[in-house]
Amino acid sequence: MATVQISSDAGLGSGTVVSPDGWVLTNHHVVDDEGQLLQDGVYISFTQDLSRAPIQVAEAEVVEADAELDLALLRIKRDILGRELAAGLRLPFTPMGTPEELRHGEQLIIAGYPSVGGDESRSSISVTRGVVSGMTVAPDGSWTWIKTDARINAGNSGGSMFNAS
Repeated sequence: MATVQISSDAGLGSGTVVSPDGWVLTNHHVVDDEGQLLQDGVYISFTQDLSRAPIQVAEAEVVEADAELDLALLRIKRDILGRELAAGLRLPFTPMGTPEELRHGEQLIIAGYPSVGGDESRSSISVTRGVVSGMTVAPDGSWTWIKTDARINAGNSGGSMFNAS
């Protein structure tokens, strides 16, 4: 599963693996510790069993972050034992879609690791449904916010949003 849990001293959040070589998209606030971006100690957990908490298997680094857009790009750099990732390793990933393909009212599935129903440190993945309820496009067209009526709880930040495609 390409939706991962991100944990650090700053707390817990979710992320989405967007390439087979370990690039992860999440929210800036997931990797921000009181105004400072985390330089290390960002751990990635993958789900092996949908009814159980994910297993922490890797460490990532923050490569790029934008506080204004609340986005961060991470790269998985080593396994939990500190070993570099094996050459040619292909992780489960979800390719990025484009907002131009979405339509108002289109069904969405949201996946993430909210703390609701968990034990404050680990929770199983949660899936909620909603629709595209609106969009806000930047004046220069450089970004689009997708609005949804899906229930999103604390810890879901950075998680995946899927449409039928």
